[in-house]
Amino acid sequence: MRLALEPLALRLSVARFQENNLREIEGHRLSCDVAKDAISWERANRAFHTAILKPCGRPRLLGQIGELQRLSAHKFHTKWQQKWVQTPDTDHVNIVRAMQAGDASLACAVLVRHLSRA
Repeated sequence: MRLALEPLALRLSVARFQENNLREIEGHRLSCDVAKDAISWERANRAFHTAILKPCGRPRLLGQIGELQRLSAHKFHTKWQQKWVQTPDTDHVNIVRAMQAGDASLACAVLVRHLSRA
């Protein structure tokens, strides 16, 4: 369901993206990159995904995605946490760059690949 809803919200977000959204998005992206443990990374990652979708301006859609992200976090904590290794996330960088360029198709393609890895 995340693969269906997050790209929809991201496409709307790219259309409404403004440079003032960038500070929050970049803050969360950098928090992911410097996280020292899996719990910190998961929180920062979820905050990043929320921040890139927030400009869509659709509270109900964002609420549904938020619930799905919480379920994904639970899965992460039970299955993947022990395998977590700190690495910078180039997908996050590429999503932000595509948003800045106004390229919704590229941003969504990177997001779909990113979510499919999990």
